[in-house]
Amino acid sequence: MDYYYLAFGLTMKSDIEIEEFVEIEKCNELDVEIKLGKVPESLEHNLEEPFWYYAKENELVFTVADIAKYYVHNGNEIIIEPLVDAENSAIRVYLLGTAFGAILFQRGRVPFHGSALSINNIGVIITGESGAGKSTVTNALIKKGYNMVTDDVAALEIDEENKLKIYPSYPRQKLWIDSVRHMQIDISEIRRMDGTNDKFYLPVEEFCYHPIELKAIFELKPMICKQVSVEELIGKERLEVILNNTYRSVFIEPLGLMKNHFFQCVKMTKMLKVYRLCRPENEFTIDEQVNSIESVLNY
Repeated sequence: MDYYYLAFGLTMKSDIEIEEFVEIEKCNELDVEIKLGKVPESLEHNLEEPFWYYAKENELVFTVADIAKYYVHNGNEIIIEPLVDAENSAIRVYLLGTAFGAILFQRGRVPFHGSALSINNIGVIITGESGAGKSTVTNALIKKGYNMVTDDVAALEIDEENKLKIYPSYPRQKLWIDSVRHMQIDISEIRRMDGTNDKFYLPVEEFCYHPIELKAIFELKPMICKQVSVEELIGKERLEVILNNTYRSVFIEPLGLMKNHFFQCVKMTKMLKVYRLCRPENEFTIDEQVNSIESVLNY
């Protein structure tokens, strides 16, 4: 059975069911095909390593031990070779993340590590290191009535009208157990991610299903300080935030995209504003963070 989906602004046909994606009617104009099959033998490798990858122009192969091998080619094809007894849910984790990150690179887009929202029709990305509080801030903004565009990976592209667009991914948010507790979400009402004890999937009804122009990035920074503060970054610091938060940036050089990616990021710095939101570490200041973001955006 074939499945048809829309995600990251791409239409696709898949041999496997991907319950996270938005399902669409059968279509002939496909951007990506996801197939079950065998990874090309010329790219075979040592399976003893827990994670292994090899990349060159328009090709990437990677293996996740005990789960699957993935072959990503030409921006329009993903071949998955499941390993023994691998669960479909585990296979999807790396398909939705690493494999689609590579697809976006191969198609000339920039996969950006962060959650994106539409705040009164303005595209905003919340980024930061693991544990910075991205999911918590994003969820709090959703509760205020703003629509989520993507969780975890944002597909960015400068379109034909020279506008920087974010393409929607799928209407689910991943939350760590700490965020679930802070937000007082009933664990019995949400789904635990397969194979984990501390991550959950939260369905999102407030979702933006169309591309939106990106205007601002907020980098969250927990630190020793007394209160939440926001500063606008300029010059080198602005560029560093974009470069440092590019998703799966380790693939850029072997895919032959170093020069192109750098110039894309430089161009982006002229099309949006970048802010650093500092918050006291080990304190729950979500209301202050949300108010600060809204204040900067004049809402």
